[in-house]
Amino acid sequence: MNLELREERDVFKWGLCKTGVFTVRSMYKYLINKGLRVSQEIWQTKIPLKTKIFMWYVKRGVLLTKDNLARRNWNGYQGCCFCNHNESIQHLFFDCLLAKFVWRIVLFRGTFWLRHWAKLQRSDDHVQWLTQGAHNLEMAALRVFSSFGCQAP
Repeated sequence: MNLELREERDVFKWGLCKTGVFTVRSMYKYLINKGLRVSQEIWQTKIPLKTKIFMWYVKRGVLLTKDNLARRNWNGYQGCCFCNHNESIQHLFFDCLLAKFVWRIVLFRGTFWLRHWAKLQRSDDHVQWLTQGAHNLEMAALRVFSSFGCQAP
């Protein structure tokens, strides 16, 4: 790398665009060319954007769970606040006993809602009811997860 010192004012230039101006498109193309593949199945799903982004973070393994924080030189307690096992994305969402309990509740409520949906046979009169049912299911899962306080032992 060659550096040249001048008495001129410093300016920022984005090296991935000819204009020197940052664009999301140029960054996206750079990441794709470097091997990062965006999961199209997540982005094409008809769910709220915040949920898509969260699912993408889970899939990429970049949520700030305690194991990921420790890799960034964080020195706090690395155990799960629910069961004291080492906290990771896998543990927090799938292996922890509380996570398994929450998924059972969500799936029970989900199948209950789906049974009613099947009875309605997609009647246009019930579109609002179906939309509200999906929203209620999402909110129930969030309430169960958030109702448990986390404190280090």
